[in-house]
Amino acid sequence: LNLSEQGEERGTFPVWGPLISDGHWAFAAFACLASCETMPSVAFFEEPESHLHPHRLPLVHELFRTMSEREGNPCQIMLSTHSPHFLDLFKETPDSVILLNQGTCRRLTEIENHEKMLSLCPLGDLWHSNVLRWGNP
Repeated sequence: LNLSEQGEERGTFPVWGPLISDGHWAFAAFACLASCETMPSVAFFEEPESHLHPHRLPLVHELFRTMSEREGNPCQIMLSTHSPHFLDLFKETPDSVILLNQGTCRRLTEIENHEKMLSLCPLGDLWHSNVLRWGNP
């Protein structure tokens, strides 16, 4: 795997393995998986946002969405997170969010007034502040 970085003054230059952060390695692994011709039917990721800058989370979300909507060979993505920033990215697909609390699970769309709450506040804030009353980090 060869990685390079785009610099403002130096153009593109190679970045060697020991200099690459854990977040870059994780993102590279997600991107490699998303570009594979053959993909598993189900993939599990625990806290894929770990070691990533919050500004990179939309890219990871998009990679997972692309994998799950792939024509002919879609992959069902299951992930867990403790990041309100990452959870915010699922606001447009509330039916895909399942909250767990002490061994019990509940789909976000089953929570009363979830649509009104989502119209007023980011999903991550609702969860983190326990406004949803269904578990918090």
